[in-house]
Amino acid sequence: MSLEFDDIYRELSLPQQESENEEELLKHIMDRVEYFLHHDKGLLLSYMYRLDIDERIIEKAILEQEDDPIAYTLAKLILDRQKKRVETKKKYGQPPPIEGWEY
Repeated sequence: MSLEFDDIYRELSLPQQESENEEELLKHIMDRVEYFLHHDKGLLLSYMYRLDIDERIIEKAILEQEDDPIAYTLAKLILDRQKKRVETKKKYGQPPPIEGWEY
């Protein structure tokens, strides 16, 4: 598993297994999104806001989605944003003051 996925699993507090790939990571995120769609849409939108996913992008994705379930569409937005966040951290991040304190 790549370090990028390790970071995403850790940031999203998802259970991970050694053999998982991007598709399986997306499935985990989609399961969470689906849960929140049914139980607490406001909290889901709050999480997406905290992940810095623009509300206009969310609205556009929902309106333009055709064949995929909304949970998949939103999960894809979350995964794409997390990948960008990890990339930015690697590019601009400074090493932690004490080893092991990355997050």
